[in-house]
Formats: sequence, structure tokens, C-alpha cells
Amino acid sequence: MAYDLKGRADPSLLSTYNEERQPVGQYIVGRANDTAQLRLSLYETLGLLDPDIERKCQIHAKFEEVSPEGDQRRAAFREAIRDLDEERHELNKGRRRRGLRRVYLENYRYR
Repeated sequence: MAYDLKGRADPSLLSTYNEERQPVGQYIVGRANDTAQLRLSLYETLGLLDPDIERKCQIHAKFEEVSPEGDQRRAAFREAIRDLDEERHELNKGRRRRGLRRVYLENYRYR
């Protein structure tokens, strides 16, 4: 886009801009929504979304309880943490790939 605005590229270069960039935008929004959903799952498991302080205390107490409900609460917590960790690793993979491409592009001289 900058090359077109500076007159260094033919304006036809931007004819496919939306077609090429829309999938990227959709991907970014999708990843953000997925991450938000994973965080909500963790917050719900911890009782952070419950406005009732008494209920929050009861939920927290369940984590220490030796009971099926306590086991279930701890398992849900482990699963939420695992899911967030997997998401973080996926994001880091993407950052590393983009970083390699960025280094290449920064070293490339346009004529």
C-alpha cells in the first residue's frame, strides 16, 4: 500500500488487497475469540465471573474439598490451564514464523 501511495508501484497492485487481507483479518479475529473463550472458561472455573462473594468463596473451597465435585473443579482448572498453554504455544509458533519472514524482508532491498 505504501509503495502505491508513494508512486513506486502500479495501482493495480492493490486490486487484490481486500481479497488477500480479509482472510488474515478473519484469522486474527477468530484467534482472539478463541483465546477469549479459553480465558472465560478459566474464569468460570475459578468463580471469578460470579458476582456473589459468598458463592465465590464456596467455589474456591471446592478446590480443597475431597469430593467428586472437588475433583471435577480441579480437573476443569487443569484443563483450562492446559488449553491456554496450548493456545500460547500456537501463538508463539506463528510469531516465530512471522519473525523469520520479517528479517528476510527487512534485508531485502527494493529497487
